[in-house]
Amino acid sequence: MASVGRPRGLRAWGLAAALVVGAFVPVAGALAPPALATTKCAGQPGDFGSEYLSAAWPGFTGVPVYSNDDAGFPYGTYVAPSSCYNYATTPSGKSVESGLEWQCVELVNRLYIAKGWITATWYGDGNELYGAKASAVGLTSQQRQGSITYLAPGDVISFDYSGNSAGHAAVVSDVKGSAITLVNQNTPRSQTISYGTFVNGKFTLNTGKGFTTIGVIHAPVRQSLPAEPTNGRDTSATTTSAVLTWTNPANNATTIVSQYRIANGAWVNGPSVNASQTSMTVRGLKPGKRYTFQLGAKNGAGTHWSAYFYVSTAD
Repeated sequence: MASVGRPRGLRAWGLAAALVVGAFVPVAGALAPPALATTKCAGQPGDFGSEYLSAAWPGFTGVPVYSNDDAGFPYGTYVAPSSCYNYATTPSGKSVESGLEWQCVELVNRLYIAKGWITATWYGDGNELYGAKASAVGLTSQQRQGSITYLAPGDVISFDYSGNSAGHAAVVSDVKGSAITLVNQNTPRSQTISYGTFVNGKFTLNTGKGFTTIGVIHAPVRQSLPAEPTNGRDTSATTTSAVLTWTNPANNATTIVSQYRIANGAWVNGPSVNASQTSMTVRGLKPGKRYTFQLGAKNGAGTHWSAYFYVSTAD
């Protein structure tokens, strides 16, 4: 479906739309004029030049998402002329081609070029972005499905799609524990925002069928220390174990770690779990003791420890 060497992404989203289950959140409000992008094919039949998500895209204001919603062309039938390529402006003011008129990969390129995360076009279909083609533009932090340790805003998820050989690519917009929000281009307007679940190293798209996650390409931004876990408490203590729960407000943690001690004794490292989880079981405790616990949100920048909380084991 895609010309060799050109970014296209998922063209026939009409077929995908027919398979969607669950609800997508429609984007409301007046359409704004395009920003930070130009096109050589404006005004041609089927031009996808309607901006439909910009300021509402958390963290990426000024990098709009465009609509493929053209009344004259049912989804999946419009083929852009070979001259219809868009251009994004780098932070230094350079104009760089971002891709074929509003395909899913074009959005990925336009975001990464506008942010200065890449300086040349990232070529490939949506299911080709993961791997060597990401490395070719300097994006070397990648994790395959099943081994994903974290997801953060700006990360790109590459998908195979059973109904289209070009697959799909989408950008992580928001992370709340295991709940992930994606932004998509080359979709009907009502499907711009989609949702998935991140558990045990795997991302699953909950709002569609036929999409298989290949892996994630992490945005090349310096990590900041994550927010500390809050509301740490014991929900079920026995003579030798305790079940801990907490709230994890961080969207950039990879792991939740624990430590504990008796009185002013030495800290003992407890278990750790994926950052998408909010409970753990600590075993091997001593009966009839009062323990001081801390939980920490951890990523590449370090560990941010919670306030102390206390657990008393049964006699």
